[in-house]
Amino acid sequence: MAEAPFIFMVAGEESGDQAAAQVVSALKDRWPEARILAVGGARMREAGAEILFDSSELAVMGFAEVVAHLPRLLRRRRQARRFLKKQAPDLFIPVDAPGFNIPLCREARRRGVPVLYYVAPQVWAWGAGRLKAMRRDLTALALILPFEEDWFRARGIEARFVGHPLAGRYEACAADREPTRIGLMPGSRAQELSRHLPVMLEAASLLRAERPELRFSVLETEAISTSIYSGYIDQFEGDVKLFRGDGAGFFGGQDLLWACSGTATLEAALAGLPMVVLYRTGFLSYQLARRLVKLDRIALVNLVAERGIVPELIQGEAEPARLADAMRRLLDDGQARGAQREAFAEIREKLGSLKPGAEVAEMAGRILESP
Repeated sequence: MAEAPFIFMVAGEESGDQAAAQVVSALKDRWPEARILAVGGARMREAGAEILFDSSELAVMGFAEVVAHLPRLLRRRRQARRFLKKQAPDLFIPVDAPGFNIPLCREARRRGVPVLYYVAPQVWAWGAGRLKAMRRDLTALALILPFEEDWFRARGIEARFVGHPLAGRYEACAADREPTRIGLMPGSRAQELSRHLPVMLEAASLLRAERPELRFSVLETEAISTSIYSGYIDQFEGDVKLFRGDGAGFFGGQDLLWACSGTATLEAALAGLPMVVLYRTGFLSYQLARRLVKLDRIALVNLVAERGIVPELIQGEAEPARLADAMRRLLDDGQARGAQREAFAEIREKLGSLKPGAEVAEMAGRILESP
């Protein structure tokens, strides 16, 4: 192998860009002259990758929603496939986004390009039909959830837990106090914002009517204009603050959270913030998910804990009165808040102190340097 390998990476959406940026930095530390071409975002670019096209174009959630954006997604996948055919990089590192990436893995294998998949497709939840393709096309799998290693190895896939990209990023908040500040984390996609923020704001109105001392803040994402958030907030009475910045800064100003299911729940757990989790999607997407998903819970924080430590309100259950009731229990019950904080400490220990970017770079080195 040349001293400066040529590596192609494809990361899906904002969280994939964040995780992949750590890998880009570690690869550049190992091979300063390496060329890394990527489908990614601003963080990967800052870390030293050349961007083929922006990963925000892949940020679509839900079965029906994917169908609506299918022409664009297929066009971009054809572009990535043509690249693999013509350029033949030394290594392909797909990051998450299995609907987009799994077919690219097959193209890479056909071209003799080894594949190191980072952030595994959640086939243990649904999509087990992908296992055959993964066994055939992947050289190795780098995992961010500890329970996945045994699961994938038992199914014939070379896999290794490398740590979670969020581990070590958040300090646990101060000891519990009388909660008065509630954070709203409606999600990082426009679809999620439209389905979650109005419901959260209505629940906030119900609680504020009983407890005028409560204060509410919404965490913005860089991908969505402030004016869109304001458009929702302006429809409700009372003062709701907007916070544009990183999660750590937001968490430091909150006592409790309503959080959209996803990576945000794990971030909040690492910060030690008790929460109520919710998720709503389109009708068709939900009906399909009910038939395909084989899990009793969906919140990432509950999956890592391997038990239900935070309440989940999904689809029809995620309505204002129920959100208010669940938050009211946390406001009134210090033991319930304490139980969540204890479980969060266990999660911090489970995720360990590994540095996933460096671990993935090490795996890449082993693949590239193997005969």
